[in-house]
Amino acid sequence: MAYSSSILIVIGSIVLGIWAGIFVIAFCYGLNSQRTVNRIESEVSHIQIHHPKYEKDFDSKFILEDPITLEKTLDADPEIKSYTLRSLQMGMISSPIKSNGVQIIGVNKEQEKKVTNLYTNLTEGSYFETKRKMPS
Repeated sequence: MAYSSSILIVIGSIVLGIWAGIFVIAFCYGLNSQRTVNRIESEVSHIQIHHPKYEKDFDSKFILEDPITLEKTLDADPEIKSYTLRSLQMGMISSPIKSNGVQIIGVNKEQEKKVTNLYTNLTEGSYFETKRKMPS
């Protein structure tokens, strides 16, 4: 009798351990899938086109040579629902306490709305609206 109860305890422990392992794997898979979707919808979009050397160096001299021709090509393709041109630059931000590297992203606010969902995440303020006049 004691032998059979100890076998049941061992089997129950094994089943519980396997179930917990499967649960953790499924949870991590779901978490990573959601992070990927959020990154695509909020930052990266589906594809990016860069100068071939830009990914290695992130230098501002590596720009697309003819963005107008690229825009015409993208506009002509019926498979492409929307796109946006961005300017991506590395920079530094500092305070009296510390400094950090940052990404400075220049966007076209109307095109960006069609490609990312950033404007839906605003809890306060407005999406790229300003009363200030930019210098000419």
